[in-house]
Amino acid sequence: MSNPEQSSINDYLKNHVKWVVVLGGGQNNHPQLPVTNQISPESLVRLTEAVRIYRAIPGSKIILSGGAIFNRVTEAETLSKTAVIMNINPRDLVLEDKSTDTEEEARYIQKIIGKDPFILVTSAFHMPRSMALFQKQGLSPIPAPTGYLVKDRTAAKKPDDFYPSPAGLFKAQLALHEYLGIIWSKLRGKL
Repeated sequence: MSNPEQSSINDYLKNHVKWVVVLGGGQNNHPQLPVTNQISPESLVRLTEAVRIYRAIPGSKIILSGGAIFNRVTEAETLSKTAVIMNINPRDLVLEDKSTDTEEEARYIQKIIGKDPFILVTSAFHMPRSMALFQKQGLSPIPAPTGYLVKDRTAAKKPDDFYPSPAGLFKAQLALHEYLGIIWSKLRGKL
C-alpha cells in the first residue's frame, strides 16, 4: 500500500530539489592509504547517504564541502575521489573547498546554490547546529541525518548499558563538542 504523503514528498524532491549537500566529517590524507580510507567513518557514512539520495533524484548534483585544515588536500577533494569510486559522474560533483567549519560551509554553499532548495546530509548529532547555521544564512535545508548513534531507545536494556564504556565516552565527547559549538556560535552572533 502506497503512502500518499510520502509519494507527495518524493514528487516534490524529484521536481524541485537539484542539490544534495554533504558536510565534511574529517579526513586523514595518508598517501599510502586508499582514498576510501582517507576519509573518516563519519564522512563515509555521510557520502554514502548523499549518493543514495542523489540516485533517487534524477538530474541532481552533489556538493561536497570541506577545506584543508590539517592537510594539503581539501576534504571536498578527498570526498570527490571517493564519490567517483562509487560511480558518481565527476560532472555531478561540485566542490566547496574553502570552509574550515560549519558556519563557513553554510556561507560558501549559499553562494553556490543561492536560494534553491537542497538536501543537507550530515551526522544526526551534527544536524541541529548545521540546520541552525544554514537557516541563519537565509536557507531552507531539508535535513537528511545519517550515522545515528542511538538507533532504538525502546530496546531492552542490557547490564552493559549501566557501566561506563569507551563508546559512551565517545558519544559524550560528540555531544559536548556540539553543545560547545552551539554556545560558541551564539556568542559570536552566528546563531
